[in-house]
Amino acid sequence: MRQTIRLRILVVAVAAGLVAGGSLAANANPATGAASPPVMAAAVPTSPAKGGMRNIMLAQDVFLKSRGAVLAIDTAGTLWAYPADRNAKLSKPRAIGAGFQGITLYPTDGTGLGPHGFQDTSSTSTLLGVNCQGEMYRYRLAYAGKVYTPLQVGKGWSNYQVAAVGHLNGDYWPDVLAVNKSNGQLFWYPFPNWEFKKRSQIGHGWKTFRLVPAGDLTGDGKSDLLGIKADGVMYLYASRGNGQFAPAQRVGAGWAKLEAISGADLNADGKNDLVSRTAKGQLLFYKGLGNGRFAKPVLIGQDWGEPFAQPDCTIKPPKTGKMLPISWPAPGYHRILWAY
Repeated sequence: MRQTIRLRILVVAVAAGLVAGGSLAANANPATGAASPPVMAAAVPTSPAKGGMRNIMLAQDVFLKSRGAVLAIDTAGTLWAYPADRNAKLSKPRAIGAGFQGITLYPTDGTGLGPHGFQDTSSTSTLLGVNCQGEMYRYRLAYAGKVYTPLQVGKGWSNYQVAAVGHLNGDYWPDVLAVNKSNGQLFWYPFPNWEFKKRSQIGHGWKTFRLVPAGDLTGDGKSDLLGIKADGVMYLYASRGNGQFAPAQRVGAGWAKLEAISGADLNADGKNDLVSRTAKGQLLFYKGLGNGRFAKPVLIGQDWGEPFAQPDCTIKPPKTGKMLPISWPAPGYHRILWAY
């Protein structure tokens, strides 16, 4: 068996800066001269809320010691990340976002920006989110205590099935595919510099399909697409690198009642993988083989809730969520981030 050894070294050297001291009387009450009690930050939850998970995604480079991760939102709107090892086994989750009760998130890849802004074209450092009003926001992972404000990048997405598919035209910026739910037309939205350009219609007849953004499944460096028809047959659409796709290849069946999640390399072997959620709430891992095919499924999780769970827009949820700080090395240090 041939084993691929990957050594990824990132050296960050940032000049140290001076932090000026502030007055200890900054919290003083002008009326009494007494110090006002400090405002305490809300406690970060340590375990997901009961009731199952929704919006399951595969991600890369969220944490220092784990290249792959599974992301999901619980019933309280908290975004959780489950680090994965080289066998795709999931460990204890950590909260990385909050306030996502009414938001659907889509991971991106191929942005040219790695974890928290470092150079790495395979990272999932940015998420796109669509709220109950159809507004789309960009969310960046927090880094070294810095939390980025969500940036609105679009509106009018309520009637579209969205798939953030990575770069389709070789510019290393994420692109978006979207199906009009009314007529089944498929559109390609180039997204350089996080600004949408004029869309192009690249297909029709997609009304009965589920889009599954897959990243590079064929090993040619181009982001591919999986499509699942209503009868459960799964097709691979290999990217041609110009916003177009090669003819469909049948790669699976029996997916009518399975939620399919792809788009990242979960087990850090250099090949993008596939995960499914069953009607019993089980997570199954399908190792990517790098040729558009997958190995037999392996159970990696249970009690994840029913597949295809949707956000509850009847509770007047927040329009935007927020990312929570993730513990990473502070700038100014020389670090070996991953060594495989």
